[in-house]
Amino acid sequence: MTFTRTLLLVCAINLLASCATRAPQKTQWIEEALLHDGRIVHVTRTIKTGLDIALIRLPETKGAPQYYAIETNNPNTGETILWEDDDSEILPILIDFDGAVTYLVVYVTDFDNTKKQYACVFPPYVFLRHQQGKKWVRVNPEDAPAFIQSANLSFSLIGYDMKRMPNLAIMRQDERERISMLSDKKRVGYQTVTKIRNENMERERSGYLFQIDIPRRIADLKTKKRLISDRHKFSRLALIFSKT
Repeated sequence: MTFTRTLLLVCAINLLASCATRAPQKTQWIEEALLHDGRIVHVTRTIKTGLDIALIRLPETKGAPQYYAIETNNPNTGETILWEDDDSEILPILIDFDGAVTYLVVYVTDFDNTKKQYACVFPPYVFLRHQQGKKWVRVNPEDAPAFIQSANLSFSLIGYDMKRMPNLAIMRQDERERISMLSDKKRVGYQTVTKIRNENMERERSGYLFQIDIPRRIADLKTKKRLISDRHKFSRLALIFSKT
């Protein structure tokens, strides 16, 4: 009996060790991003994580992913646009274009961590700009065009959705036509404009700080009163609000 228990314990330890050291696996899927002028572009999203993708739900799953990227083409110039980061606390939620300039908005989940690259940013939205042939640079929210306004990428990631084919029967006709032009491989995990909008609306109702209409100032937050009332979880934010 003692030998059996010892063997089981050794097996369990080895299993946990293998999970902890599992090499990051890459998962990709395509999202439809509805631009301010009504055009739709395909955005390829990539994550790398050592966790089983089917068990991940972002932003709740902490420490995942270890790598995040989005890639698309600027519809005005044809330039390939790539943004990537290894910070697991950053989620891209909007991409749009102003001529040759690309704008990206990322949501910072760990916004009060002073060790992060976007330390103490509040509201927790960072505006980035990419000009043709140049690197991404951070810009003041007030300096971004007014049409950089509504989240058009998925705020959340439900891992098992990234591994299955979309249900064509519940899609609009135009969405079915767009996905029909893709190979079966590229259809896996496909997120339509409708699905992204519906899931973001659900997240806005359930979350404290995420909202589809991206706030540029504290006064733009829809959840200001709820944050102040929740003194236990958001006491530091309540102090900020009390001075505004």
